Amino acid sequence: MNFDSAFVSGNPAGIWSISQHKTRRQCLCMASATPQFENGVKVRVKSSVIMYHIPSKRGQDVDVKGLEGEVQKTTLEKDGVPLTLNRPVLVKFTEPRFSGHFAEDELEPV
Repeated sequence: MNFDSAFVSGNPAGIWSISQHKTRRQCLCMASATPQFENGVKVRVKSSVIMYHIPSKRGQDVDVKGLEGEVQKTTLEKDGVPLTLNRPVLVKFTEPRFSGHFAEDELEPV
């Protein structure tokens, strides 16, 4: 392993081999391997989350705590490779009409 590939893979000291690094990455993803919220589930935002992309209030900070919506998608893997997304749950709201990404601990089922 040359220095460039070690640095790009997040292993600047070259301690892990490439195969060990992939295994370590997969282990980090195993904690959230099963989605808590399935597609179509009605949810409510339980914690204070500020969003700036709501069309009717573009550019203003809006706290969406208490809004109810429907889970559109939960992304935990792509092409069989586990992902470590910060906010894997996509929720679609009807009033105001917009979609936003949330962490599982920011939502509660209705």
